[in-house]
Amino acid sequence: TISARPCIAHRGLSSLPAGSAVVRTAATTMPLRRTVMASMPTTNLAAAVISAAPSGVNLLPEPVQAAIFFSCFIALGLGTAAVTEAAFPALQRSAPGFFKSWTKSFWIIGFLFALAGASHFLILKDFCNIYPPMGTWGLWYLPGSAEFHVEWTGVAELLGGLGVVIGTLTGRTQLVKASAASLLGLTLAVTPANIYMFTHGAQIPIGVELPVAGHAFRGLMQVFLLSVLTTLARSPDSDAPAQ
Repeated sequence: TISARPCIAHRGLSSLPAGSAVVRTAATTMPLRRTVMASMPTTNLAAAVISAAPSGVNLLPEPVQAAIFFSCFIALGLGTAAVTEAAFPALQRSAPGFFKSWTKSFWIIGFLFALAGASHFLILKDFCNIYPPMGTWGLWYLPGSAEFHVEWTGVAELLGGLGVVIGTLTGRTQLVKASAASLLGLTLAVTPANIYMFTHGAQIPIGVELPVAGHAFRGLMQVFLLSVLTTLARSPDSDAPAQ
C-alpha cells in the first residue's frame, strides 16, 4: 500500500519531508522489522520501504488502526472493571484473611513504579523509541517531544511509586490513596506507548522484538496493575494497606 502522509506513524520515519511516499511490505527476513529497508528519490518524493510489525497492524489503513487503538483501551477498561468489581471482591469474600494480607504487599507495586520511573532516565533513548510519532494511527498529534514526555512521566512514576511505598510502610493511608490515584491516571496516560509497541513493533530495549503473545501478556499485566491501583485509590481509610 502507498501512504502519502507527511507524518508517518513509524518510529524513525517522522523526519521524512512532507509529501513522502511510504511503501509498506510484510517482509519477514529483516532482523529489525521496523527498520527502513530502502530509500529512493521519486518526483519530489522520498520513498521508503517498511516491513510489518509482528502484529501487522501498521500495514492496515489508518481508520482501522485507529479502531484498534480505541479497542485496546476498551479492552483494558472492561478487563479492569471485571477484576476490580468481580474477581477481587470474590477473593475477598472467599478468603478474607488472605486478601487482607495480600493487599498489604501492594507496596511492592509502588516500588516497581519507582524503579520504572528511574529507568526513564537511565535508558531514555529506549523509552523515546516507543513514544508514538506525530500522525500515528491517524489521530496522534500530542504537542511536545518524545524526550519531554518520557522525562515528565518518569518523574511522575518515581514520585507516585515512592508515595505508595512510604504511605504503606508508615500507615499514611491518604498518601497511599492519592499516590495510587495518580499512578492510575499516569498508567492510562502512557498506555498509547504500549499500544504503539503492539501496533507498530516499537521496541524496548531497542533491538529486542516482542511477539504478539508477549503483547497479550503485557496487556493482562496492565489490567492487573490498573485493578490494584483502582483498589488502592478507592479503598476506605480503614481498609487501605498499612503496616
